Amino acid sequence: MLIVAGLPASGKSTLARRFGRVLEFDDVAERFGLYGGGEEAREIACRQFALLAGTGLYDAAVDVFQSRESRKRILDVCPGADLVLVQAPLEACLRRNAVRRRSRLCNGELISIAMQFEPISLDEGFGSVKIFDNSKEITMEESKIWLKVIDGQVRAFGDEAALASIAGGRYDAVVSAEAWERCGCVARLEGGRIVLGETAEMAFQRNAEIIRNERYLRLRQCDKVSPMRWNAMTEAQRQAWTDYRQALLDIPQRPGFPWGGDVEKAPWPVKPE
Repeated sequence: MLIVAGLPASGKSTLARRFGRVLEFDDVAERFGLYGGGEEAREIACRQFALLAGTGLYDAAVDVFQSRESRKRILDVCPGADLVLVQAPLEACLRRNAVRRRSRLCNGELISIAMQFEPISLDEGFGSVKIFDNSKEITMEESKIWLKVIDGQVRAFGDEAALASIAGGRYDAVVSAEAWERCGCVARLEGGRIVLGETAEMAFQRNAEIIRNERYLRLRQCDKVSPMRWNAMTEAQRQAWTDYRQALLDIPQRPGFPWGGDVEKAPWPVKPE
C-alpha cells in the first residue's frame, strides 16, 4: 500500500492514479454521506477509510494525513506502508482549490491545515518517506474569481460552472485573477464585508508556524542522540548540545521572530559536531 499525503488541492489524487487502484478519503466521506456532519461524522469517515484501506483491494490511499494520529490510524491497518508527501506552494493550492468541483475548502480552512500540518518522520513506522515536488505554476483558466459567503466563510470559485453547482450561480463579489493572486488568494469576512488579503495577525501566525515546524525538525535531530553516544561525550560536548537545544527552544523569543516565515533568515544556532 502506498500512502499519499499532502495539502488539499496539492495534486495528491492525480499522482496516486499512476499507481493503480486508489482509495480517496473524499470518496469515502461522500459515499457515506458524512460531509458537513461535524467531528463525529468525520470520525466515522476516518474509521471507514481505515477499514477499506486494510482490505488489500487498493494500491494507494489518499488523504491530507495532517496529524500523526491520522497517519498512525492508517499504519495500524497497513503496517510498513510507503508514504509519498506531495508538496506544492500554499498559493498554488489556493488557486487549485478555487477551481475544484467538489470538497472545496474556504481559504481560511486550507491555510489552517497548512499551518497545523505535523511534520512526517520515518519514526512513525513508514517503510519509506519520499517527497514529490508538485510546485509547477498553476495558470487560471478564467480571468475572474467569484467569491461567495457560505456558512460564514468566504469561498472562491474559479469558473462559473462550479459556482452554479455549489451556490446556484449567485455570488457576493468578483475580482480579477490578477488581484486574487496579488492578495495571496485569501479572502475573509470583516464587519460583514468581504475583504481581500490576510490580517497582520493571520500573516504572523502563518509565518510563525513555518519557523516552528523547522525548529521541530532540528529539535528532533537533537533528541535522536543515542544514550550510548551521549555517555561517550565529554562534559564540554554535552554542554554544547544542551546549549544548542535550549537555543532552538528560545527561537520564538528572538528579535524579529518570525522573520516573514523565511527559514533562511532565522538566526539558527550552529549544531555541535
